[in-house]
Amino acid sequence: MTDNNKNITRKGFLKTIVGTAALVPFVNTTVLKGNSISSTPKKKKGSKRILHITDVHMRPDPNTKEAKSIIEFKNLKNDWQAEKRCKKIIEKIFDNKNNEIDLILNGGDSIWAADYDKISKEEALLQWKAWDRSVVSTIKKYYKGPILSCLGNHDMWWAGKGGSKEDEVYGKDYVVKKLKSKGRYFAEELFAWKFIILDCNNRGILDKEQLSWYKNEVEITPKDQNVIILSHQPIVFSKSLISKGMTERQREIILPWQDNKNIKPRKVYFLSGHEHILDVFHFSNIGIYCNGAMSGYWWNYAAAQKNCSYQGTPMGYALIDIEENGKLICNYYDVTDAKDAKMI
Repeated sequence: MTDNNKNITRKGFLKTIVGTAALVPFVNTTVLKGNSISSTPKKKKGSKRILHITDVHMRPDPNTKEAKSIIEFKNLKNDWQAEKRCKKIIEKIFDNKNNEIDLILNGGDSIWAADYDKISKEEALLQWKAWDRSVVSTIKKYYKGPILSCLGNHDMWWAGKGGSKEDEVYGKDYVVKKLKSKGRYFAEELFAWKFIILDCNNRGILDKEQLSWYKNEVEITPKDQNVIILSHQPIVFSKSLISKGMTERQREIILPWQDNKNIKPRKVYFLSGHEHILDVFHFSNIGIYCNGAMSGYWWNYAAAQKNCSYQGTPMGYALIDIEENGKLICNYYDVTDAKDAKMI
């Protein structure tokens, strides 16, 4: 920590990891191939299972009328079949008898991209239509429980291509409505845990109003209550953290939860997506989980050497088991369905 207390230096952070890793036996991550019953462990008695999906980037399949009416999608190859592939992935998740899902966390970027200047209102709505019919409708066939969602940077339409800021589709409120969320940020208690959902789509930070609310949540949360904090963008990413240290922005979000004093401190987990890269580390009583994207390389098998992975992280989703004592086990599932870009 520097003298002016503004950021944790690279050296200081590395010393923190080494010094506190022994205190954190509660985190675990395994990458498993496919979603077969043999590779999916049964839930431990008393635990709850969370399905974490993020960066689905849903878009109409290339052969549909909707895709042909969206300028950006006109030249897509058929191997992009996001709707067909995603529906198949979801069906496999819920067909697995070992998967008893208690909660779904959607990490944002639910649709391909509504935020580009060239995307019209109609084109944005067509992407949400694909989300509804391929993701929401498929999940509803199998699951009736709670779904908590955060906003992704590509989910909002900012009145591109001749649009108006007065339109109901403009901005964050419409996405909150589409995802049936309580708000762009909120807190909810489930299974004796607290879940905090954040909106980091403010140039990667929390706006003043949200930050004030967040600090209050930290204060009012009982010291023995375990916490999961969901955001689209990672609050911190190990690659930048190790090279640059922790910024003041990251400090004020993460460090209020740090507890090096108690023998059995509560556990706090930051869960995110956005990067399309699997990134996991922990220090003190805090675990940082950035899971890979369900869309992998944005469903683009051809551009991703036929397997749709991104920088070594395969397309996939995570199953997270939590217990009342704060233990969390995260298994990330590689759902690459073909090496030749043809669906199995």
